Amino acid sequence: MDFKRQKTKRDIIVNAYFKCKQKQLISKIVIATIYLLIYLIFVLFLFSDLTFAEPSYGRDYLALQSSNFSAIGAAKYVSPGFSFGVLDCTFSCDTTKTESVLSQVSTKYLRIHEINGPCIRNGNCGKYEIGYGYNKTSWDIAVSKKTPKIIAYVKKRTQVWLGISQHYPQTTFIISPELEHDLSKKSWRVLADTVKSVWPNVLLSNSPDGGLAVERYLGAWLEGHGATPNLNSDIVSTDGQSISYMNIEAFKRRTINAQLVFSWEVNDNCRLTGGNFIDPRKRPWCPNNDQFQVLAHILDFVPSAPKFVGTQCKIIKSFKDPLIWKPLPEQFPKPDPRVGLPCGITTFNNKKALQVLSSNGSIIGSLGYYGTYGKMFRYYSGWKNGSHNNGYQMEKAASLNTESPWVWLRNGNACQGPLIPGRRQGTYK
Repeated sequence: MDFKRQKTKRDIIVNAYFKCKQKQLISKIVIATIYLLIYLIFVLFLFSDLTFAEPSYGRDYLALQSSNFSAIGAAKYVSPGFSFGVLDCTFSCDTTKTESVLSQVSTKYLRIHEINGPCIRNGNCGKYEIGYGYNKTSWDIAVSKKTPKIIAYVKKRTQVWLGISQHYPQTTFIISPELEHDLSKKSWRVLADTVKSVWPNVLLSNSPDGGLAVERYLGAWLEGHGATPNLNSDIVSTDGQSISYMNIEAFKRRTINAQLVFSWEVNDNCRLTGGNFIDPRKRPWCPNNDQFQVLAHILDFVPSAPKFVGTQCKIIKSFKDPLIWKPLPEQFPKPDPRVGLPCGITTFNNKKALQVLSSNGSIIGSLGYYGTYGKMFRYYSGWKNGSHNNGYQMEKAASLNTESPWVWLRNGNACQGPLIPGRRQGTYK
């Protein structure tokens, strides 16, 4: 009996021990599983962010239908799957050039503004525009009352774009009834309903100026403009502020949650910076090939800057404020060799030229001396002693040598950099 009792006690102790170990093992498995799930969720989130969250980038060719705008240039430098926008019937109602771009390159989204809201607000619509003779108050009243002429116009233009869309099934067409409108909610809904009466399944864009009629009525995407659009915008365009003046990385961070992001430059409206208003159909200052190429890549991904390993630069200083690098100088009123080619404004004083170096010291371009700029000095790729290559061409040349687009400016044994020649650097507007 004593022996059996002893054995039973021993069994109880052993069983308890193994049960304890079993519980510990189960706890470890549970904890390990939780950690694994957390890790997998993090990886999936990271992958999703990198792969799907980035917007579709494109170009806002508002003046594409102008007789002076090159449809070949508009399609030449972009990649398949890009997106673009146009302004209908301000520069022309002829859609030939828009259709030409669609036929030349596979397009993900095409956004069309059917009515020019800013010209109504500013009182400078052409006689050829539906908004001619209205101000923003009288226009809102006319739309809200469903004025037959306005309704007929919107139906007609929507029918035109519906017909074009049948030839490009891979492209999602987006109709914005009015660009940067000042309409009341009631009036904007009238235009939205009119578009949908012709094209029931089309995607709408609501492009208000300020806080008017900001709503996703009938599934419309909200559209915001400028460098600091509303954070809830589905579509963003830099329309109103040239992309070449902006801090690109800051802009991309701000607009990361948008569905569609357009870059816009002043010459996308075929006009000069500032100056008096000129009839859109008489403007000759549309983009040239250099401008098309630079702007097609201005929102491209840029890797981190490498270390300069060439032997020429004994002194290297950062390229920062107050220095200025302009990928595109101002649009000049008359033909000028500097148009579309970069400008550097720096403390370097060299009456001939500055070299542009890649990270291994290879010379990939030069900027010719132009003159003073306050207490600094101004140089252009498109001027005497300049290499006459544009900012993106410099990036490509640097990448061929080093697999990096970053460059440095050299004057003697001193250098300033790094910088991306296809983007503004130093001082931003």
